[in-house]
Amino acid sequence: MTAILSNNARGGVAGQSVTQYNSGEVSGDSWRYMFLSATATITYAQAPARSGIVHKFSSGSTAGQAYLTWGILPDAPEYYIRFYVYPDGLPSVSVRFCELWVDESTFGFTLGMRASGQLALKDSQGATVGDSTIRLRPSQWARIELKIVASPTNGQVETRIYTEADSPYYAERMVSAATFNTLPLANSTNFRFGLPTLPSTNYTAYLNCMSISDTDWLGPADWGVDGPLVIRNDAETGTPGATVAANNSGDAQNRFIDGVANAVGASTYSTAQAAHGSQSFYFQPVDGDAHFYVYRLLGTNRAAARMYLYLTALPAVGAEVMQFTTPDLGGFAALSRVIISSTAQISLWDSAGTVLWTSAAPMPLNTWIRFEMFAQIGVTAGTGEVRFAYYNHDSPTPIQSFSTSTANLGTLTIGGARFGKVNNNSWTAPFYLDGLSIQQAASGFIGPWTTPPTPPASFAGIVPHLGWGRQV
Repeated sequence: MTAILSNNARGGVAGQSVTQYNSGEVSGDSWRYMFLSATATITYAQAPARSGIVHKFSSGSTAGQAYLTWGILPDAPEYYIRFYVYPDGLPSVSVRFCELWVDESTFGFTLGMRASGQLALKDSQGATVGDSTIRLRPSQWARIELKIVASPTNGQVETRIYTEADSPYYAERMVSAATFNTLPLANSTNFRFGLPTLPSTNYTAYLNCMSISDTDWLGPADWGVDGPLVIRNDAETGTPGATVAANNSGDAQNRFIDGVANAVGASTYSTAQAAHGSQSFYFQPVDGDAHFYVYRLLGTNRAAARMYLYLTALPAVGAEVMQFTTPDLGGFAALSRVIISSTAQISLWDSAGTVLWTSAAPMPLNTWIRFEMFAQIGVTAGTGEVRFAYYNHDSPTPIQSFSTSTANLGTLTIGGARFGKVNNNSWTAPFYLDGLSIQQAASGFIGPWTTPPTPPASFAGIVPHLGWGRQV
């Protein structure tokens, strides 16, 4: 969806104050005005819990105001707003994150958060016209979208709350009565984002990817550094027996595979085995040829990956089944790698080819085994963190696990993940994959498979992956 105004902070430098003059160009549309009172600050900051640069609003030691504004042109009957918010804990009193003001003393509506974490929508008279039942989680990103129909007598505001920040499905929807007083659009002057009220002393909130549209809901954002926070594919989209291809691998609940490497020994959709649901990906390897699925990430310092593997027989030599890679910019390098030996032992390797760990017990065959891997790029090549564990199906208890903070992962970002027969060895026994998932900017393992969210009744159409290309 096209925005008339949008800013994702990608051009900012962490620690630098946000100004009108450094907020445009790469980041998007410059802020029209910024306001600070007392000891409040607005700075660029490294995003908590995901990669990239965001806007950090701090009220300071004397509880000041801190907000950024855009003016709007009164040429449409309704407007759509989107922003991401990361509350750094719960405030001791209510705070506001977004406001529409018609002059310096009158607002059209406000959206804020109570000390409980619930969102509260108020009209121009300060009356509460909507309270959410769900609560925003402290120290976790959420996406908020609003539709504003402006009128002094028949105005209406619809709020959609996405607790899974990049999901296409909202967790709660609030719609005000059509008697909402939002005042005439002709009087509207600006939208304010940040902490435009006097919140708790030393309260901090992070906001990013603020956008305004005059045509439709904006949906998830392109932060300029990563795609959707969580990627999943449960192999449920293809016709049984059909060859797996990038263009038949996704739908509204399954992220399209970015690439299927090497058509030799092509994989198919199968109902013979399934970790969950009714299908899985069936691989029939060819001696000496690799065949795997590629997911591209837009650069993150830390990521987690999960897959379910059903192995029917062992490879003749070590077989690589899962890996993180650097970005593929005319070439790539493998980072953390998972290899299964001819004796069913699992090994974890780093980018230098060093064997970090080997399992003591052989991996079970002819049953679903869940692999979980986490990697974080270190400050130097030898200070990367890697964690790995494998489990019986959805068990919360690992069969075995391992972690280290001295892995050589280089100093580039994590730019991709691969699943399947990743190397060219003599493994020819068939196997199955299911429940593929990647979490960018993760803090640990993804965990067992969960039921995908059900699209709301109003949802229509397919949501493709949010990989490459600009999106507001």
